[in-house]
Amino acid sequence: MGRQIFDGILIANEVIHSMKIIKGNGGNLIFKLDFSKARWLHQGDPLSSFLFILVTKVLHLLLEKAGVLGLIEGIHGAVEKVVENMKFILCCFEIFSGLSINFKKSCIVGIGVNEEFLYHMAAICKCKKGVLPICYLGLPLGADPRRVATWEVVVERFRKKLSGWKCRTMSWATRIVLINAVLSSLPIYFMRNFLWGGFDGKRKMAKLWRLVVNKKALWSKVILAKYGSNTKQWRFCANNLKDMSTVWRGIVENSLDARVSRWLGDKDFCWKVGNGKEILFWGVIWCGNGPLKLEFPQLFRLAKFKNGSIFDYSFNCGFSNFNWEVLFVRPLLAREVGLLCGLIERVSCVVLVPEVEDLILWAHDNKVEFPVKQLTKLLIEGEGDDSCFAFDKIWRLKVPPRVHNFLWLLAIDRVPTKDFLIKRGVKILEILNVCPWCNRVLEKVDHVFFGCNFIAGFWKRTLNWWDSGWKVVRNFEEFYSLVFKVKIIGSCKSLWLIAIAAFYWSIWLASNEMVKWCYPPHGWLKFIVSGIAFEGAMDGGVMRDEEGIVRALFSGPNDACDAETAELGAIITALDVFIDIDWKGSGSLIIETDLSVAYNWILEKSRRLWSHQVLFADLERRIACVGKLSFSIAEVNGNEMVESLAPAGMSRPSMFKAWW
Repeated sequence: MGRQIFDGILIANEVIHSMKIIKGNGGNLIFKLDFSKARWLHQGDPLSSFLFILVTKVLHLLLEKAGVLGLIEGIHGAVEKVVENMKFILCCFEIFSGLSINFKKSCIVGIGVNEEFLYHMAAICKCKKGVLPICYLGLPLGADPRRVATWEVVVERFRKKLSGWKCRTMSWATRIVLINAVLSSLPIYFMRNFLWGGFDGKRKMAKLWRLVVNKKALWSKVILAKYGSNTKQWRFCANNLKDMSTVWRGIVENSLDARVSRWLGDKDFCWKVGNGKEILFWGVIWCGNGPLKLEFPQLFRLAKFKNGSIFDYSFNCGFSNFNWEVLFVRPLLAREVGLLCGLIERVSCVVLVPEVEDLILWAHDNKVEFPVKQLTKLLIEGEGDDSCFAFDKIWRLKVPPRVHNFLWLLAIDRVPTKDFLIKRGVKILEILNVCPWCNRVLEKVDHVFFGCNFIAGFWKRTLNWWDSGWKVVRNFEEFYSLVFKVKIIGSCKSLWLIAIAAFYWSIWLASNEMVKWCYPPHGWLKFIVSGIAFEGAMDGGVMRDEEGIVRALFSGPNDACDAETAELGAIITALDVFIDIDWKGSGSLIIETDLSVAYNWILEKSRRLWSHQVLFADLERRIACVGKLSFSIAEVNGNEMVESLAPAGMSRPSMFKAWW
C-alpha cells in the first residue's frame, strides 16, 4: 500500500502533540520550510515530481546523518546551537542541489519557549516567527478540529469560489454538476481519510486498517510507538483516550462505538499465516473458526506463554513435535493430554513460510485493502436504516441530469407544487391551487403523482401490464419500492426503471402544460406580464377573460436597469391599460408575474428597496384605482404571446397598447 499525503500530516500532528505534553525539556521549535519555485524543475517535465522527491530525499539523509552525529536533535528542547547547525545544513543543501529555500516565507514556531528567544532564533534563520496553527499541505497543523475557528479557512474558500458566480444563469442540473466538480473538492480534501472526523465513522476504519497491514510505514511506527498495545503489537491501546491527540482520539473513539465495534472485534479478524511472527498463537483466529484460547480453554490456562506468537511455539518445539508439555506450567493430566492431541492435530496442517509476512484479513470481506463500502452496508443494515435506498437507485439510473434532479426533489418532497409554494409563503388564490388533473383537491406531491384517480388509474394499468399488482401508496419511497420489486431480470430491469422515471417526468411536464394558462374565475380578467432587461429593458403583457379570449395587450421599451425593475414597470403598464379601458368597476383583475422578487415586493412592503420608492409610489396609486385586484406568480409565463411581446418591445420606439 502506497504512501498518502495525509500520512505526513498525521505524523506532524502527533509530533506537535508530543511536544505539548512533554514537560521540563526547555520547550521545542518547529521549522517550516518553503521551497522557492523551481520552474526549471516543475514546468512541463514529466519527471519533475520524481526528481523533486529525489532531491528532498538527499535533505532527509543530511538531517538523519546530522542527528546521528548529534548536530541536531528531535524533541529534546530548544537549543540555539541546534538551530545554527540546521541553518548551516540547509545552506549546504541549497548549494549542491540548486533547489533554494525561501526563508522569507519559511517560519519558526515555538512551543513552550519565551517570545524573546523565539525572535532571536528567527533572526538567526532569517525567517519570520510563526504561531500555531500553521498551514501545512493545505491543512491547519496543530489546530483543534472541534473549534469553529478551525473551519473558517474552509468557509472563506467557499466564499471566494462563490463570489463571481451568477447562479440565475445556470440550470438546476448545471449547478449540481458545478457543486460536484468544484465545491465538493474543498470539504473532501479537508475531511477525507477521517482526519477531522469522517462521516458517521464509517471511513475512519480504513485508517485503523492501514495501521494493521502497513506496520512498516513511518506514520504507523509513530502511532504504535505512542499508543501501541503491549499484548497485541498490531493493535492500538485505547485505555488512555485523554492522553491521545485530538485527531487520533477521534479515530479511536469511533472504533469503540457500539455500532462499529460489533464488526471490529477479535472474532471479526482472521490471519493468513506467513512467517508467524505477528500472529498470537492463542489470542487470534488463524486456524479454525475461533481463537485457540476459546476452543481449548483448559490448555490456555496452563500455558506459560499466553502472548507467544506462532513463530515462538513453532521455533521452540515445532508443530509436529508431541513434546509440548514443557510449554505448560505443570504436567498434563490424562484428559488434558487428549486435548493436546486435538490441538496438535488442528495446527499441524499449518506450514510457516519464513520469507512471507503474516497477513490479517477482515472476516466479512477477505481483502487486504479495507472495504469501506462493505462496512457501510453492514452499519446501515444493522441500524435498519433503509432511507438511502431510493437515492442510490435514483442516481444510478441512465437518465438525463434534469430527470435525476427531479426524482431527487420528488424523493425529498421538494417538488414546487401549489401546496409546497403555499408553505413557502407564496400567496395563491384558492381557486388556482387545485390539482390540474381533477380540479378538486389541493395540488400535493402524493396526490398529483399517486393519489389522483386519473394518475392512479394510469399506474394501475401500467403495473397490471407487467403482471404486478397495484396498491395504494403514501409517498415516493413506497411507490419506488413497489415498482422496484416487479419481477423483471437482466437489462429489462434497467429499462423498466428508466421507463418509470420517464413516466414521472412526463406527468410533471403534462401537469405544468395544463396550468401554463389557467383560466381566471368567473367575472375575473387575467393580465400576464413579463419584463426583460438584456441589452436594454422591454415589457410585454396580454389580458384574457374567463373564456381565454384576448382582451388587451401591450409591448414596448422600458428605461429599467435590471429585470426586477422591468417587471415592476410591466405591472404598472398593465394597471394603466386596465384603468384606461374603464373595466375597473365591472371586472376584477388578476396580474400574473413570473418573477418572485417583484411578487414579494408587491405583497410585502417591508422588502421593498428604498431606491425604488418613486416606482412603488406610482404602483400604489394605480392599485388604489382598481376595485378588486389579486396577484399571482408562475414559474414560467403561461402564454407564448407574452413571451414574444416582451422581446418585441425593444424594436418599438414607444409603448404600444391595444384593447377591444
